Amino acid sequence: MIYQQENYIYLFLDGYKKLIKAKKEGRLSNIELLLPVIEFRLDKFGGSKSKLSNVNFHVIFSNTIELDTIEGQFINALAVDYTLTPKHKRLISKFTGVVNKQSLIDLGEKIIESVPDEERPNYSSPLNEGFNNLCFSYDHIMGLLQNSTYFKGKYLTAVGKTEWANIKWSRQSIAEKKHIINDADLVFISSYNYNEFEDSKKSLTNAYVNDLLLDCSDAHYFSKSREKDRIGNCMTWIKSDPTFTGLKMVLVEPDERVYVGESPLEAQNIENFPTRYIKSIKIKRSKSGKLKEKWFDTELSVNPGFVSIIGRKGSGKSALSDVVGLLGDSRNEEHFSFLNDQKFRKKPENKASYFSGELTWGSGEKIKKKLSDEVFHSEIERVKYIPQEYFEKVCTELSDIDIKESVFYKEIKKVIFTHIDDAQRLNQSSLDDIISLLTKVTEESIGHIKSKISNVNSNIIELGFKS
Repeated sequence: MIYQQENYIYLFLDGYKKLIKAKKEGRLSNIELLLPVIEFRLDKFGGSKSKLSNVNFHVIFSNTIELDTIEGQFINALAVDYTLTPKHKRLISKFTGVVNKQSLIDLGEKIIESVPDEERPNYSSPLNEGFNNLCFSYDHIMGLLQNSTYFKGKYLTAVGKTEWANIKWSRQSIAEKKHIINDADLVFISSYNYNEFEDSKKSLTNAYVNDLLLDCSDAHYFSKSREKDRIGNCMTWIKSDPTFTGLKMVLVEPDERVYVGESPLEAQNIENFPTRYIKSIKIKRSKSGKLKEKWFDTELSVNPGFVSIIGRKGSGKSALSDVVGLLGDSRNEEHFSFLNDQKFRKKPENKASYFSGELTWGSGEKIKKKLSDEVFHSEIERVKYIPQEYFEKVCTELSDIDIKESVFYKEIKKVIFTHIDDAQRLNQSSLDDIISLLTKVTEESIGHIKSKISNVNSNIIELGFKS
């Protein structure tokens, strides 16, 4: 099914407003972030004399900007002199005005009136024709953005790679061609497949221009369509919070944050092994408790790539880590620095008994315990937790004993063992067992080879006596 879309909406926020309204009504629940985007045709052309194509230029605004501000300070300021497509340039002296639907209708009517009667059935609505034949100066657009205090740090720009590539490399255009793409934050393309995307990226790299290329859904069809330009047909993955600030981080760490392809390895691991990833941590106070102090009452969502907890002393880093260790049945409970008998579990008050923790895994499985509960040693150790006290003890120990006898050495071997595939563990339960088995096999092989060598030497000596 074709999605009938009026082209003029690229220049206004009507579509974005409809999406925001739909989300407020409970629809689009699978979409976390919507950003307002204005798309322009620049007054730069590519292609041939018979078929010209404008360069598409996108301005992506932060969703924290009021829509009235974007409309009033930007869209309505796109005036006064319009640049028309070449075949209608003669109308430029007859038409000026601010950009709004009515002015586009007026422009479209003038364009339709200017063509022979027999060609008019080939034209669409005046509103669409006004938009289709309108293009803007790059310098004018950027001037409005850069000179406004409303938009500072709250917009990104992107250029369409396909149309940009159609601009010929000539003495007259080379500087301007490079300026347009190098001055943009991002480059957009809608690829048929990954190979086409890779070729496009290489072409930008080889041309020594901005190659921060993102594959995008050029959505002209519904998602169930088989057409390339359908909703959701996009190969770009971005590692960040679903916020405008998260999107801006792409500019800082493009190689670390952008992946283009069917699915990044991390996403595949999360899908295939959801029980290895923590989704959220909740700590709640018992309603029936008599404890007057507030302490905890929080729920934290955890990113699958979560690697550290940062905060000042006393901000709760150790407390949170201990709770995760408890809920994951860590075997290092005796080294907990917060959930111990000298602090939060100190008797007779035992503040931990007034609180419970809940850990939700990527699979949806929930583990719940009171913070005064003990680690269940009968359960599988789901979280490998090394408290600071334990870490310091292990490192201090290294200077006093043979490293192979140290706890540190034993921990290293445990970590190595957890990273060995099941098939390569040879049905053994530890790294030492694997080494012992492989050593035994190797020693037996060496003994067999020695026996063969001994037999060969005996035969050589016997033949020597016979000669």
